[in-house]
Formats: sequence, C-alpha cells, structure tokens
Amino acid sequence: MNSEDLKQKYRRGKKDFDGINLSEANLDGIELTRASLKGANLKQASLVASYLAKVDLTGANLAGAYLNQANLVGANLSGASLKETYLMGAILLEAILVKADLSGAILVGANLFRADFKGACYDENTQFDNDFDPIKAGMLKIG
Repeated sequence: MNSEDLKQKYRRGKKDFDGINLSEANLDGIELTRASLKGANLKQASLVASYLAKVDLTGANLAGAYLNQANLVGANLSGASLKETYLMGAILLEAILVKADLSGAILVGANLFRADFKGACYDENTQFDNDFDPIKAGMLKIG
C-alpha cells in the first residue's frame, strides 16, 4: 500500500492499518485520528505537521522519521522505536511512550506535558529542552 491508498482508505472509514509498511513514505500533513498502526514500519517516513491524535503506534518502527510539528496528543507509542527521530515542535501532550526507544531522538521544542515515559530509553545523543529532566520523567539512560 502506498501513501495515497492509505489516505483514501482512511477517508472511507478504515482505521486499522496494523503492520503497514510505509518506510520512507511522504505523509506530510496526513490526518489519521484514532487510527491503529500497531507494528507499522514508518522508518524514515516524513510525517511533518501530521495530525496523529490518539493514534495507536504500539511497537511501530519510526526510526529516523520526521515528525516535526506533528500533533501526537494522546498517541500510544509504547515500545515504539523512535531512534534518531525528529520530533522538533511536536505535540506529545499525554502521549504514552512507555518503553519506547528515543536514542538519538530530537525533542527540542516538543510539548511533553503529561507524557508517560516510564521505562523509555534515551542516550547521550537524545536532545531535550534544557528544562526537561528525563530521569524525573522515568526514562532510562542507555549506552
């Protein structure tokens, strides 16, 4: 399935896209509210300024993806790979990132208010705003 097929199916009411492979796809500005993308492969996909509120991305591969300015309010990213993912200015308000891998992710300017980071991993290359304390947020430093 390509990005246009995904958009058309979503517009027709389909919400379950579990396991979909859209690595390197351009999905900038896409709206997938409340869709299920469990285990999806979105490695290096571009989702800039996308609306992904309440999307289930449990176990998804978002490594190297571009999610700058994306709305991920209430999204479930439990166990997702967000290695080296660009999340600058993303809205992660109340997002669930339990046991997510944020190694090398760029979260500068992201809204992380009330996000759940219990057991999420980060490394020395992960970039947060200066006032964010990953240890207090329940994150684990690796490497």
